[in-house]
Amino acid sequence: KPVGFRSLPLKCKTSLYAAELRTGPLLRCCYLYCGKRAAMAAGSKWYEHEYEYCFIEMMVSLLLVVLALIFETTWHKFRHQTEHSYIYGDLQALIASASQSDSARQPCTDVTHLRLRKELVNRAGGEFMTLGFLAFVIFFSHNLGGFHLLVRRCPPSEELRLPITTADWLTMAEAAHMKLFFGMVFYFVLIWRLVEGSIKKIQMWEQVRLRRAMSPRFNAATVLSVNAMDSDLGNHILWRRYFIQQMVRWQSKRPAPFRDLMQLLGIETSAENASESFHRILDKDFCFSEYLALSVESGVRDSIQVHVTTWSGVILLFGSFALLHRFGHISLMALMPSFSGILAIVLAVMRALVQRTLVSIAKRVRTSHAEVVAASPGSSLPPTPREEPEPGLENSQEEGQSDASKDKRWQRWLKEQHRREIVMFRFLQVVLFLNSYALAQVLLDFHEWANNPESSMLYTSLFALL
Repeated sequence: KPVGFRSLPLKCKTSLYAAELRTGPLLRCCYLYCGKRAAMAAGSKWYEHEYEYCFIEMMVSLLLVVLALIFETTWHKFRHQTEHSYIYGDLQALIASASQSDSARQPCTDVTHLRLRKELVNRAGGEFMTLGFLAFVIFFSHNLGGFHLLVRRCPPSEELRLPITTADWLTMAEAAHMKLFFGMVFYFVLIWRLVEGSIKKIQMWEQVRLRRAMSPRFNAATVLSVNAMDSDLGNHILWRRYFIQQMVRWQSKRPAPFRDLMQLLGIETSAENASESFHRILDKDFCFSEYLALSVESGVRDSIQVHVTTWSGVILLFGSFALLHRFGHISLMALMPSFSGILAIVLAVMRALVQRTLVSIAKRVRTSHAEVVAASPGSSLPPTPREEPEPGLENSQEEGQSDASKDKRWQRWLKEQHRREIVMFRFLQVVLFLNSYALAQVLLDFHEWANNPESSMLYTSLFALL
């Protein structure tokens, strides 16, 4: 008997025997092919005895359990390593354990910092569990007749061709699920690169803090020479001084947080030496490196968490693509050149904005430092308000009121309700995830790889470079 003949119903077998008697082997092969397709579409049994099905099921289950055990062991070891990964304060604690008398080497505050690698691993596990729920939905949709209902309720027409069998719907659902899965994997690979770069920066800032604590106070005139020998330390001192100057201006730009800060420091805003006390306390107790570390940790954790805003952007884009496919009769590969070009332009613009901001801040820091050196070369950093060429705290309130009156109401509301960096984080997250999904879409399109391997290789390389 031909392969698959036993799995056919009795009625199909009878028809095949009758066809053989009447028309010969050619028509029999045609009936066999059609009967086999119908049996596969109807989900008929491929086995004759129950123990055959149980044997194959146990063998498949055994293989899956072994693979799950290997993955679970690897994931557990990897997660255990992240629980003991670097966190801000490890270097200070190591030095403090060797020399308990040096109080300057102790951690600045008791703020709990984040282990970024651990945060990434935990969040990745949660996202993959969500994708496992999607696999659960697809499995039960197939076995409880969900796809069969789609075949009945959504028949193909002349205007739009649709899947005609439950196997076709199942294949489409599994392919879409796998593309989302690999898109999420590629996204977390990008975030892993972000985490590693952030950890290097935080380690550098902690090392700079230790070098500054072990060094004497730097005068304004000697910072440039220090910068020539130790650029990280020199830039850290300059940026720290500039940050304190910007905090002084909070009295006019952000009066409410400034009053809370002054009360927290125990300084009376009406006192004559309020500004001098403010500078002195910050110069002694403010740990700029820890502030930078906390800021970066907050931003990285926000990027690790895939927010509702990101999913909303993905849903909006998928809906737009669906409309283009349905009414514009445009395939996804035809949209890839425009889509990749838009992604490249967006990433280039965001990088240019970041570089422009860094150059602008560095220029302000250098200009402010030059003015301080010209005014009082022997002063120490950070300077007191008397050394500043700008008006002090007493005269800045009137200027702040005049500047605030020039702002529009919606601009003030936007600054208070939505921080610019948060908006940038959300937008960048959407762009990175879409780039990761586009890479998965092209990489897993096996039909396109078989027909147009050159274009598939081109787009795969392009999205990987992005």
